[in-house]
Parts: sequence; structure tokens; C-alpha cells
Amino acid sequence: MPELPVSRKFLYDLDELYTKRRTKEITEEEFSIQRDALLAQEAKSHETMGPVLIAKQLEAVESGVATTVNKKFAKEAQEESDRAARERFAREAERRRIRREEKARQDAIEAENKKRIEDRDLFRSAVDAYISDLESKANRGQTWFHWLQILLILLQTCAPGCSGKGQSRFVARQGKLRQVVHDTG
Repeated sequence: MPELPVSRKFLYDLDELYTKRRTKEITEEEFSIQRDALLAQEAKSHETMGPVLIAKQLEAVESGVATTVNKKFAKEAQEESDRAARERFAREAERRRIRREEKARQDAIEAENKKRIEDRDLFRSAVDAYISDLESKANRGQTWFHWLQILLILLQTCAPGCSGKGQSRFVARQGKLRQVVHDTG
């Protein structure tokens, strides 16, 4: 069967019609009306070949145009899908980068807090050691002071008794040991 030569205008108009249908610029009813009008117009230009043969040939051409339009839209849909996948991947990568930065920031804050706690504990232990040292020195001084007081009391007690001028005795008054010297003589 010889192929029917069709005009470029017919191919262009048919392509536009299928594109409008695909993008939903026209309804199915409008598509059908415009398609039939295009087919009838092209059939008039080939009246010598017979109406049935022309109709079959035009349907074959229409099928080719429909396939081309569908391939074009499938390619566009694939490109859109690929672009959406790239965008989704980029968003996920950005989220991971933000999570890493946030984790690094949190780790830095935790490290700073840990360092502060360690510094505070070190300072407290140094202060505690200093206070303990002062307390031990004070206790030693206090012990020496008590022993010297006892020694002084003993010396004072022995000295008057040895010279015969008086006797002394220790009296506990208000929780402190006091020496009371009596004059016996």
C-alpha cells in the first residue's frame, strides 16, 4: 500500500492538537471535533484516492503523530522525575550537612561544659586542699597553744609553792581551766 503524502501543516496542526490534549488545554470532546475537522480537511486535498483509503492512511499518520507526542511527553516526564530526584537528593544532603553541623556544635558545647566542670572541680579540690592545710596548721598551732598554757600553769603553780609565798589551785570556771592563787601566809 503506497504511503499517503500529507502536508506539513496537517502534521503540525495534528501535533499541536495532541499536545493541547495532553496538557489538558482542551477537553476530549473539543479534541474529537477538531481532530475530525483536520482529518476531513486533509481528506479533501486527496479526494482522488478514495475516501476509505484516505481515512485509513490518515489514521496511520495520526497514530504516528500521537506516538511522537506521547514520546515527547514521556521524555519530559522522565526529565521532571530525574530533576525531582536530584532535588530530593540535594535536600537530603543539605539535611545531613545541617545535622552534622548541629552535632558538631552540640559536641563543642558539651566539651566546653565538660571542661568547665573539670576546671571547677580542680579549683574546688585546690581550695579544699588549701583549707585543709590551713586547718591542720591552725590545729597544730592550737595544740601548741594549749600545751604552752598547760606548761605555764604548771610553772606558775610550782613557782609559788616552791617559794612558799602562796598556793595555787586550778578552778574550772565557765569551761576553762583557771588558776587561783591563795595567799597562805
